[in-house]
Amino acid sequence: MKKALIVSGGLFALVLLVGFGGPALFPGAALSVAVRVERGLSHVERKQVSIQGLTMPYLEGGPKNGPVLLLLHGFAADKDNWTRFARSLTGEYRVIAPDLPGFGESVASSTISFDIASQADRLSLFTEAIGLPAQHVAGNSMGGYLAGVYALRYPKRVKSLIFFDNAGIKSPHPSELAQRLARGENPLIARTPEEFDQLIAFVFVETPFIPPPVRSYLAARAVKDRERLDKIWKDVFAAPVSLEERLAEITAPVLVIWGDQDRVLDVSSTEVMKQILPGAEIVVLKGCGHIPMVERPEESARVVRGFLEKH
Repeated sequence: MKKALIVSGGLFALVLLVGFGGPALFPGAALSVAVRVERGLSHVERKQVSIQGLTMPYLEGGPKNGPVLLLLHGFAADKDNWTRFARSLTGEYRVIAPDLPGFGESVASSTISFDIASQADRLSLFTEAIGLPAQHVAGNSMGGYLAGVYALRYPKRVKSLIFFDNAGIKSPHPSELAQRLARGENPLIARTPEEFDQLIAFVFVETPFIPPPVRSYLAARAVKDRERLDKIWKDVFAAPVSLEERLAEITAPVLVIWGDQDRVLDVSSTEVMKQILPGAEIVVLKGCGHIPMVERPEESARVVRGFLEKH
């Protein structure tokens, strides 16, 4: 995941650079240009705030007095996973997408715990620090798990919840990830460049094009991050919060979006969520993988907009 998940949205900038040999000579610079172009097209800008000694960069766009849409990325990802998704929403909504502590540019000490409850409390401090009113909260994968726990711990701050292929729910049909974890494998943490390529294929149905030099650059970064990601993964599962057991306590309106070919978290989780939250809206995207807002940003945004207009 990480920056590779936004490269498909920065193709225009990368194509320009390819013409001048940019990615081959300066892959990091090429990626940086692509990110800036995408943010500009989506009318979001990078800001940052400090909480508990941690610096949390975030993207913000849209009218200051507009309804707030808080976007939470998944494991090993970052704030730019939401950039293209936000493009059709920043005209009306105040969109906020932070780098959660430990991810992206939010470098955190290895001495702190990254369990979901602690991250929810940090998220609360983040929203206070930038003065957010009650929010519509959307989260993908681990970010969806966090969104649910945040809503349970701070219910008055959450106007509605939008889950994208969220963790925290046991699926009737074990996912490929669950089966591989049982064998002692974790395909979400790349330990070699080859495993990085496998990771990209694992989370997408339609794999985004990434120029080879940029892909190698991203693979090297992912491999470098493996120990930190191992630590975060262990923290999450050392002190889990059972979202499924407490899901019925959530009173905010809920939208669930899932890719029907998700290999990370099986789509059958939606059956469990529908039973617990019969009033929830469930949308399954055909031919889509684990990260709908990246793989199908325009379609995902249309679904979310329709939901928000009712709430």
